[in-house]
Amino acid sequence: MGDQSWIVLDLVVHGAALHDEGSAPQVCWRRLRDALGIAPHRVVSWSNSGEQGLIYMTTTDPEALLQTARDHAPGERVASFAAKIWSVDPRRTDEPPKEIALTSPHPRWPQPGYADDLLERWVDAASRESSVSPN
Repeated sequence: MGDQSWIVLDLVVHGAALHDEGSAPQVCWRRLRDALGIAPHRVVSWSNSGEQGLIYMTTTDPEALLQTARDHAPGERVASFAAKIWSVDPRRTDEPPKEIALTSPHPRWPQPGYADDLLERWVDAASRESSVSPN
């Protein structure tokens, strides 16, 4: 615990997954916001465009905040998840923030179920080919 830090959590997902009711990224987004509202952290503001979620915070324990963010990160469809950290109020400095990646990005494809869908398409194509006579 120490001095005040200003942190922006920036979560970008593939598609509009943060608006997909019940999707894993949307559920994680809600849990993350709830978990970060506990002292010594303070959520100043947040926004959610569907593809990008931003949480603006202050805290006296940035390491605990970053660990909480990692613990609540979505397990799928993440394009990027990073923290931008300032040791002084960013409105009062021209210094760039320290940036920390919180998770590794997930590939856009394959999405869950892709292998099953691909197999179904292959079987369907093979059955159509075998029913066509060369004569």
